[in-house]
Amino acid sequence: MMINGSSLPPGYVQHEDGNGYAYMSESGRIAVRGSAVGDHLFQSSKFGTLNISAVSRELKRMKAKPLRAKLDAALKDHIRLVEIDESQVTQMTRKRRDEPVISIMASDGVNIIDGHHRLARRFADGLGFFNMYMVPGQLALHAQVQTYMQTSQGGWVRVQTGPTDDEIQAAVSDSLRMMIATMRANGVAL
Repeated sequence: MMINGSSLPPGYVQHEDGNGYAYMSESGRIAVRGSAVGDHLFQSSKFGTLNISAVSRELKRMKAKPLRAKLDAALKDHIRLVEIDESQVTQMTRKRRDEPVISIMASDGVNIIDGHHRLARRFADGLGFFNMYMVPGQLALHAQVQTYMQTSQGGWVRVQTGPTDDEIQAAVSDSLRMMIATMRANGVAL
């Protein structure tokens, strides 16, 4: 999901700090925090709505190095369950295909938050490996996008569009536990 300059919603106003915007919807005035025009968003069932553009900027700032991972049968099965726009896959450039995907460790394993279409293209091209950034769950807290609706009295109330704050915090805690367990299992001294 992305709002760009050519498709601004009615009544669009950028927040003065650049970290959000407001617009008119059929149900009233809506405000979004943690996102700006052009940011790419992903709705995670565990971590809520995430600003993938913000995660990418943080990875670049940190000079993060991607991991090399194998495209296996389990990942292929996962990609089959995700809604994929086939035209996006077939029109994808080799450069875009080869960009690292972004994932977060969760209690049930690795959760891909950006790159499903790139993985589908790599499968279609018969490639056996891909590059992946593994971000800590804590980064999800800093990449949260929250939605608010204006009340008839002029105040604002948060609109719950996914997991609750407590559920997100639990997922972040699970992420940390899983990363520590994985590191220990692979002989990494902590």
